[in-house]
Amino acid sequence: MPDQGAYQLLPVLPFFLILLSMWLGKSKLKRGGRHSRVQKSTSILGTYVAKNAFLPLLAVTYLIGSPLVNHYILSSGEASERVSAANYIKDKAKKTDKIYAWDKTAALYQASRHLSAVPILTPSLYQGTDENKMALARSLKENAPTYILVNNQVPVLQDVQKQIQKNYEKTDLELHHFKLYKLK
Repeated sequence: MPDQGAYQLLPVLPFFLILLSMWLGKSKLKRGGRHSRVQKSTSILGTYVAKNAFLPLLAVTYLIGSPLVNHYILSSGEASERVSAANYIKDKAKKTDKIYAWDKTAALYQASRHLSAVPILTPSLYQGTDENKMALARSLKENAPTYILVNNQVPVLQDVQKQIQKNYEKTDLELHHFKLYKLK
């Protein structure tokens, strides 16, 4: 999932770099033959830096470039529509109104400057068990948010879908990746 980021791989990075440098070092040694030059012996750290300085640069480039590519290229439509929905909510809702984002991220709350109606900010990470699903549906029923933004790619629970059909109406905001509902 692009929104989760590659930060989960950071603890593995030092081990990967060391293993890759060892593998590259062995491949260079095998190339020698009858006509190879004799290399001066240097320290392990010096050899690592001299032969593999590109690895840390590659890792830094990936860690900086990956979020930018994910945000501006891979999910540019979703991000811009999320901002449009946040601006709509910011303009139309009262300061005390609560909202809910049925989405992969919780970015809507900060962008719209409104609080979530329930403690579970997004459904994506909390639907592992039936108990969590029931708790989320019950919380949304008890604390009916004024606006609900539904991402078309995130499956909606049947109970929540029934609540939306019964208690909410679709707004006039034209979105392709989302649907924005207002409490009747």
